[in-house]
Amino acid sequence: MQSSVEAPTPTALADLVARCTQIDRFALQLTAAEESRIAALAAGNAGMPASPVLLPQAEAFRWENVVNVTHGRPDGTIDGDTTNEGYKVIVNVIAPGCGYTTPPLAQDENGSSFASPYVATAAWIRMLQGLPAPSLKRALTASSEPISTIGEKVESGGLFDPALFLLHPGPHVVSAEGAYLSLSSLTFKMTYMYKGTEISITNPAPTEPSYVVAFHACENSPDVCAIVRRSTSTSGLFFTFGPIKTVTLDALSGQQRFQTNDAAALLKLIRLITF
Repeated sequence: MQSSVEAPTPTALADLVARCTQIDRFALQLTAAEESRIAALAAGNAGMPASPVLLPQAEAFRWENVVNVTHGRPDGTIDGDTTNEGYKVIVNVIAPGCGYTTPPLAQDENGSSFASPYVATAAWIRMLQGLPAPSLKRALTASSEPISTIGEKVESGGLFDPALFLLHPGPHVVSAEGAYLSLSSLTFKMTYMYKGTEISITNPAPTEPSYVVAFHACENSPDVCAIVRRSTSTSGLFFTFGPIKTVTLDALSGQQRFQTNDAAALLKLIRLITF
């Protein structure tokens, strides 16, 4: 049985060649100096899933030193484009960013074109500190405090925190007062509910953080909720959140110890933990 397809029009063929050439040129530029170069790309400002034809953004997943950045706010509002799961276009980071006082830009203007240099500048500083470019994407996505309303719309699951990124404290807690404290030892076990399913996590001992867990008061409930982001997941659940059922925390940072078996007491001790 034979099947036939229509020949591409000259316009479609020219578009395909142009797109492939653009991708190839971009790939060559990156691989030529991948240890010393990073690209922070503006994901777009339509406020919808990122376009699969916007290049090189749509192909950013191919490179460890290329990140797609969208614009967002501390309350979880995303002004720019988000991950397009259908076409596998991944938006990695949400960041703030505003205009300048130099015309024609107004100081209150915003968008992903303002957020991407915000992230690129922080990345450049980390590179000066010695972090190789291929390690930056993971470090950038891990340097966000998860926000439940963001979920999997963006890989980081929260707003980019340059202080956390530049301090790079490794496994750490953020205290209730906002201090970033590296951990010398940790015992952490927790069960929580996500969409009717009980999930359990416990701390392994990786060299790099594989969990980020943020704590906050649940809406319309006296319970404490957890927002959990995994860097890897065998179940496919990278971002989950819900009320805490049980918790055991014993974290040591220098001479300071955070210890409780009571979920209600967590918010008086810490607001975030990574391990």
